[in-house]
Amino acid sequence: MINLPAIPAEDHYAPSAGLKRALLLSMDHEMFPYSTRRANGLDLDHTQPFTPGRRRQTRSGNLAPLSRRVHRVKTARTWRADQPRPSQLHWSSPLGYRYEVTPTGTRMLA
Repeated sequence: MINLPAIPAEDHYAPSAGLKRALLLSMDHEMFPYSTRRANGLDLDHTQPFTPGRRRQTRSGNLAPLSRRVHRVKTARTWRADQPRPSQLHWSSPLGYRYEVTPTGTRMLA
């Protein structure tokens, strides 16, 4: 069992090898609604954008495996993401639908 909240936050942009390994073991697929892409080879994307100079942004509660395409739609604010806790993302689509994505799958939110 991996206790993601217990892993220390980091101050640099790229996650350490240990943090990356723990995240990929706990989230083995892309954390986007209904995606079946394996997480290996995807970027560990900051859910809230990384701001140079701010401390403790690279942490389990602000990282998730995403493809470059999903990163671009998130950055362009076409889709909006929130990460209430490690391994759980809430997404809002351009049409207003809301989804919860966890390592066990996707469910629509009311």
